[in-house]
Amino acid sequence: MQFEGRYEFFGSIFWNFDSKSLVSFDNKTTILLKELLDTGVDNLSHQFKKKNSVFLKRCKELSLIKNNKINYSFVKNRANKSKVLSAPLRIHYAITSKCNLNCEHCFTRNILNRNQKELSFKEKISILDKMQELGVREMLVSGGEPFLAPHFIDFLKEAGKRNIHLKLFSNGFSITENIVKKIKDLPLGYLAISVDGATKYSFNKIRGTNCFDLLKSKIKMLSEQCSFPIAMQITLSKVNYDEIEEYLNLAAETGVQRIKIRALKPGGEILRHPEIMLTMQEYLDCCKKAEKLFREKYYSKNISKKKISLDCTLGNLRLVYDENEDNLKIRNTPQPYEGFGCVGGRITFFIDSFGNCHPCAFIDNFLDKEKAFNLKDKTLKEIWDSDPNVCSMRNLSGNPKCLSCSLYNVCRGGCRARTVYYNENKDLNGSDGWCPVEAGLEIKIDSF
Repeated sequence: MQFEGRYEFFGSIFWNFDSKSLVSFDNKTTILLKELLDTGVDNLSHQFKKKNSVFLKRCKELSLIKNNKINYSFVKNRANKSKVLSAPLRIHYAITSKCNLNCEHCFTRNILNRNQKELSFKEKISILDKMQELGVREMLVSGGEPFLAPHFIDFLKEAGKRNIHLKLFSNGFSITENIVKKIKDLPLGYLAISVDGATKYSFNKIRGTNCFDLLKSKIKMLSEQCSFPIAMQITLSKVNYDEIEEYLNLAAETGVQRIKIRALKPGGEILRHPEIMLTMQEYLDCCKKAEKLFREKYYSKNISKKKISLDCTLGNLRLVYDENEDNLKIRNTPQPYEGFGCVGGRITFFIDSFGNCHPCAFIDNFLDKEKAFNLKDKTLKEIWDSDPNVCSMRNLSGNPKCLSCSLYNVCRGGCRARTVYYNENKDLNGSDGWCPVEAGLEIKIDSF
């Protein structure tokens, strides 16, 4: 089957195994999909075909019906009545606390650096089993440094057997030629290598190691040998924000297929080094410069032999460049959940290497860690439905400014970690300190 669906309060969500993407349907369409599945294409009554001819035509266009056969199935789940997704859409898993670097902006060190025992390999595989059972098909895997985790290659293979779509985040230094041989043909979404400095000086300053040339050689090796995309993950700070052109040149030199630009968030070690955080306007200026230079270098001069993409975000908002107006806009992607607040605990949540669960990796600094449920004691479903911190993030009342905003459906108030950091009263119901409306950002209606 190409599609797998699960029932939700608004209808259903389907995972497309071919495109590794999601599509949602309303309640009326979901009822028809269930009836079609139960009856079968060959046994549909003439009356059903006549009454629902447009529906059947659309199913064929989307490949839900292929070669006159049903091309989807449903997991055995029940929709939540409280207008909450029945399970996450994706999980962020820090598979180990071990790391070979000491970065001053690390966002997980405060969570992972604890005197606890990490999950066993069996317990890690149990996460994959529960994801498959609940219809959770995407996992972001980081650390620490994931390639230092015991039996990590075996974990990747087990995820592949269960059709769990993995996206990996690594600093690259532990990846050897032998590891590349073992992973190069695995069905990974991408492997993102963190490159938080485009020159030796900035790289050494942030990473605390003098290995910039070594990292470049490793990225080249990965780009040349791996069947999945290699991405360059750039976290902008005061140390490297003036190196946009150098980054694009580095991307061309190393042969990566994707450039991901992100802003530092106020979590983890960065709370001890706030002086390197950019202002919102500085970050947006960098993204705009990157978009313009990217078009000049990769579209006009075509200096890259591989197809390459640039991906800039503002929290959960995707930024797109409008060439006609010469400005950044927000991609029109309304959030698939009800209520005020970010995606943490609503679409995704974070699992640390010890099995503790959090709404997200950044908000951990501002919630009660002692209340966090652990996968050694609770199932994934139990944690999603009843973890106190996760539930608290779903029951935020919001504020008048955000609730009446024209961008509410796509923003939902923005990042809760930034909200707590920038607001003196530390109220999770406040507005994001990086408010897109205050920055003059608008929705790009024709962007998909």
